[in-house]
Amino acid sequence: MNRAAEVSGHARPGHHTIVRLAVLAVLIGATAVAGYLLNEWIDPLTGLHGWVDRAGSAGPLLFVVLFLALNTLGVPLPVLGTAAGIAFDPVSGATTSLAAMTITACAQFLLARHIVGERVRQRLGHALARVNQLVERRGVLAVAGARLLPGPFSEFNMLAGLTRLELRDFTIGTIMGCAPKAFVWSGLGALLV
Repeated sequence: MNRAAEVSGHARPGHHTIVRLAVLAVLIGATAVAGYLLNEWIDPLTGLHGWVDRAGSAGPLLFVVLFLALNTLGVPLPVLGTAAGIAFDPVSGATTSLAAMTITACAQFLLARHIVGERVRQRLGHALARVNQLVERRGVLAVAGARLLPGPFSEFNMLAGLTRLELRDFTIGTIMGCAPKAFVWSGLGALLV
């Protein structure tokens, strides 16, 4: 019986080795597929640089308008920030991205405040009152802090538009909180080209 237990004990490491090799093979395969898909996704974005060059001095303005439209339609901020780094050099991409984030945030803020404000305010009621208290007390710092946290960009802009927060405080807080993200995402985009 001792001999059977000994043989059985040796069979298990072989089984574990096969499982480990299978997992390693799957990880290597998944990495290769992910690399291929990422390359396929990045290829169309590399055309952005040529498009911006052809647009000349209007390139940054066109990028800002596109940024506003695409983000309002739901394209995530990191994707658009990275696209700025691909389209421009890292510093120009970061400044253009920061300008686009600020203009987009302010446009969505004003849209919520003046177009959909009263109906949504009534529906949110007490929950909005708590948010309102926070932004009234902290203003710029509340917005900057919220911008540094991961979270939905457009939804925050619209929620802030429903409060009594001043547009000036919202804009300053947005610039302060979005600047680090703009530089990181633009730098990442520049590395991908």
